[in-house]
Amino acid sequence: MSSPPSSTETAPPSSPTPFPDVPFPDIILQSSGGVEYHMCKRTLAQASPVFADMLSLPQPHSTSAAADEKRDGVSVIALTEPAADLDILLQYCIPQISPTLDDLSTVARLLEGARKYQVDRATKAARTALVCFAQNEPVKAYTVASRYSLEDEVRAAAQCCLRILLESLITASIDDLDGITLQAFRNLLIYRKSCASAVVSRITSWAWIDEYRRKSPADRVLWFQNCYNCDVLVTRKDCFWRAASSKKWWNELMEDIAKRLASHT
Repeated sequence: MSSPPSSTETAPPSSPTPFPDVPFPDIILQSSGGVEYHMCKRTLAQASPVFADMLSLPQPHSTSAAADEKRDGVSVIALTEPAADLDILLQYCIPQISPTLDDLSTVARLLEGARKYQVDRATKAARTALVCFAQNEPVKAYTVASRYSLEDEVRAAAQCCLRILLESLITASIDDLDGITLQAFRNLLIYRKSCASAVVSRITSWAWIDEYRRKSPADRVLWFQNCYNCDVLVTRKDCFWRAASSKKWWNELMEDIAKRLASHT
């Protein structure tokens, strides 16, 4: 909780409270810009142990020094967050409201507030949204998840980053990488390289063919020999040194995939 606003601060605007339907409002939370949120102490305390502790502090006596801390007999608590942050965070302190998160910037702000005030409902919602946004904005989602040490979300976003080219990753915008540490970015590049190396190793070794041979006749590898548009067979040894044959086009395709993966690590 920040110190009370000074007497020189401009009076709060006369605009309606952001959440007019809050039942039994008995406390006012004030943003850094003077926006007032008429809230219910009980629901705030249930949503956040930090708010619970804050509201349990003794309230000042009715003196001139404390006059600015009350509005129509209701205590006013000045917070350091701007209205843009409190607008989304406090919605998760009202059971009747199910907020929507429109973008990753909002998710990041929510995570910051949820961590500070320990609002579990907000944290869970932000983590779920983070994984969803990672499908289309994997780099920024990875940055946000890394900033708040969310291991599951870091892993999910890193997997989504595999879908983009290395060039797109290393030339990502400043906004997408805002707040990421050098170590986190390095971990992402190492993860990407290890995944590509694993796929290249899998393809070039042909060890995976044995998994399919078990379901086929001993001397054949499923459909590889049944392509009538190509007469050329290429024979290689599998992981058990058994002959494994495939059409030339298939062999060339596997080699091309391996080269492409190697060039994008």
